[in-house]
Amino acid sequence: MEYKIQYGDNFVEFSNPKWLDKDIEFEFMVTIRSGAFGGTATFDCYCSEFERFASETERMYAFESEKAVLKDRYYGSHLIFQADNYGHIHISGMLYDEHRDQRLDFGFTADQTSLTDFIKNWRTFK
Repeated sequence: MEYKIQYGDNFVEFSNPKWLDKDIEFEFMVTIRSGAFGGTATFDCYCSEFERFASETERMYAFESEKAVLKDRYYGSHLIFQADNYGHIHISGMLYDEHRDQRLDFGFTADQTSLTDFIKNWRTFK
């Protein structure tokens, strides 16, 4: 399954889901490539928060929502998808390592069509 949102060389990829508490909380890796920069960080979130983020992403694709936000519960990492009226999605956020010694502040613009594989497959991620 593709759990990647890619536009050109830039992407956000979700991988390696692991249950922390069945049907309540899980952790996964988020990998970012934004221009010449990239990084990977662990995300911990409640299942309901990931589902809300993915659902908002679906609504953005249908021009029914302008923003989807996913926040890590512990380390401060976050992802923001912001849509405009022309089918562009600005993907931004910040990744922190687990000790908050390193961080990646990133942003890039993608086309709305780059969301299709993620939207189609996200329910099988967790």
